[in-house]
Amino acid sequence: MKRMQTVGVVLTLIYLLSVTLVAAGEIEDLQAAIDAAGAHWTAGETSMSHLGREEFAHYCNMEIKIPENWQQYRFDMEIPKDMPPHLDWRDIDGQDFTTPIKDQHPCGSCATFSSVGTFEALIKIALGNPFIIPDLSEQHIFSCAGPVPYQFFTPLAVMKNEGASDEACFPYQCDAPGQRPPCDAKCPDYANRSFRTDGHQMMMYPSVEQMKAALQDGPIVSGFQVYEDFRYYAGGVYEHVSGGIVGGHGVSVVGYDDPGQYWICKNSWGTEWGEDGWFRIKYGEGGLMPFGYQSFDVRASAATLCADKLPPTISALAILNESPVLLESEDLLITFAYEDLNADLAGGELWYSIDGAPHVRYEEPLTGFTGTAWDGMEEILFVIPAPFGPGEHVISVHVNDLCGLSSNELLANFTVEGEVDGDADDDDSSSDAGFAGCGC
Repeated sequence: MKRMQTVGVVLTLIYLLSVTLVAAGEIEDLQAAIDAAGAHWTAGETSMSHLGREEFAHYCNMEIKIPENWQQYRFDMEIPKDMPPHLDWRDIDGQDFTTPIKDQHPCGSCATFSSVGTFEALIKIALGNPFIIPDLSEQHIFSCAGPVPYQFFTPLAVMKNEGASDEACFPYQCDAPGQRPPCDAKCPDYANRSFRTDGHQMMMYPSVEQMKAALQDGPIVSGFQVYEDFRYYAGGVYEHVSGGIVGGHGVSVVGYDDPGQYWICKNSWGTEWGEDGWFRIKYGEGGLMPFGYQSFDVRASAATLCADKLPPTISALAILNESPVLLESEDLLITFAYEDLNADLAGGELWYSIDGAPHVRYEEPLTGFTGTAWDGMEEILFVIPAPFGPGEHVISVHVNDLCGLSSNELLANFTVEGEVDGDADDDDSSSDAGFAGCGC
C-alpha cells in the first residue's frame, strides 16, 4: 500500500511539473508577442493562468447584451473643463477611498462584485471618511438578483430597492460553478442591516471624457469583453495581444491616467492576479465592444445611507494584562462587548483617551466586529501602546459605526509600576483633569 501511495505522489508531482512547464512556455510565448506588438504589460503566473479556457470562462460570464432602445442611454453630460490629468480613488491626498480586493471564485458573480465594490467605495466618499471599511454581502445581492447570468441592471436594482446587507448577514459561498444559496438564506433582519444606493445612471458607449467626468464623484461600474491573454496579466497597461474572446466581465473603475492613456480598475479575482488584484487597461481597448461600453454611474448619499440608523452600545470594558500592575514599557490590553442593531459597526472606529487627554482613534478599523452583538472578553483585544508613566490611570473608550454615530463611553482604571513624581499633583495635565470630548 505504501508503494502505491508513493507512486501516486510521484505521478502527481510529475503532472504538476509538466503543467508548470507548459504554462511557463505559454507565458514566454505570450510575452514575446506582447513585446513584438509594442504593448506595455507583463505576462506571468497568476491565479487564473493555470485554468483552461472553459474554466476561465466561469469567471467572466456576464451577458454581453445590448439593451433594447439602447440609444436612450446615450445622454449628454456636462464635461468639466478642469478635470485633473490623473485620478485614483486609492490615493486622494494620501487617503484610500476604496475597499480591499475580494475573490469571486468561479460562480459568474462579477456583475455583483463590481457593483458592490463600487458601492463600498461610494459609502466612504459619501460619508467623507476614508478610514472606515464597509464590507457588504455579495452573496445577498448575487442570490437575490434573479437568474444568472445577468447584467449590471439586476444587482444595481437590488442595491437601490432593497439594499446590500453586511457580509456577516450572508457570507459568500462559492467553491464550484453554479453554486448559489437561495435568497431566503440571508439573515432574517437583513432589512435593518442594509445600505441602499440613491440609484444609478447607465452610460451606453460612453466616451473617454464622459467616463472621466463620472469618475470625478467616485468609482463607476464598467463592463468589457475578456480575451484569453487577460488571465496572464501580471502588471502594466493591458491591451489585447493574443487569443479570442472568452466572455463578458464587470469591474469597478477607480481612476484614470491621461499621460499613460489608461483606466485604473479593481478586479475580483483575488490578490494573486494582476497588480495585487488591480489592473490598468488602455483607453479604447476592446474592439467592437470597447472597454466600458456599458458603464454605470452609481449614486450614494449620507442621507439615504444613514437614514433611521441607531447608535451602537458597548459594555463590560475589561483589561486583559496578566498582571494588575503594568510595567512602564507594557502595552495596555483591553476588550469589551457590543450591541449593534444595524450591524454597521464592522469597519467602524474605536476611540480612546488616557487620563482625559483628547481622544485618539485606534490604528485599525473594527473589521473583527461582525453581526449585531459580541460578548467580548478575550476574543478580540485591542493593544493601546505604552508608555503611560507610573501611577494610577484611567482609560475611556467609545466606538463609532460607519455612519459616525457614537456609542456610550466606558471607563476603566489601571496602574503602572514605578515611582510617581511628587510634583505630579501640581501638574495641570494630571489624571485629575476632566475628560476631553471626542476628537473625531
